[in-house]
Amino acid sequence: MSWLGELMIGDLLPGAVLCTAVAQDGVPTLPDASPVLTVYSDSGIVESRKIPMDDSRGITGRFRYLFNLDGKYSTGQHWILVQYQISGTVKMEMFGFEIVGGGGVNGTGIACEFFRSTIPDYLIVHTDNGTLLRKRNPSVVQ
Repeated sequence: MSWLGELMIGDLLPGAVLCTAVAQDGVPTLPDASPVLTVYSDSGIVESRKIPMDDSRGITGRFRYLFNLDGKYSTGQHWILVQYQISGTVKMEMFGFEIVGGGGVNGTGIACEFFRSTIPDYLIVHTDNGTLLRKRNPSVVQ
């Protein structure tokens, strides 16, 4: 099992899977169907989806996923199980990660701009999941 680290609610979780055939000593091979990724927590299945193929690098059997750790997730340990089948043989890969406190379902702010106005003032925040947030009347607390 590979450990993906600690993340927060709102973070993006990227990853890739390389499907390999056992009979050919780990040679990258296209599976019979797209791999299925299932995310588990202590309370059960959080989400399940098929992983799309990634042909950007020209590598046979490479699939890539990217998903937002949104409101479906909670703090604690999570496990990703990826399953695929090649010539009738089922293969599995397991990954683990932990969601720690902090963050928010809109993502982590990566850029912001302050706009002074007569009334009110605004703060525009761009998050890592592509959301633009408009905050009204920001103040600095010391």
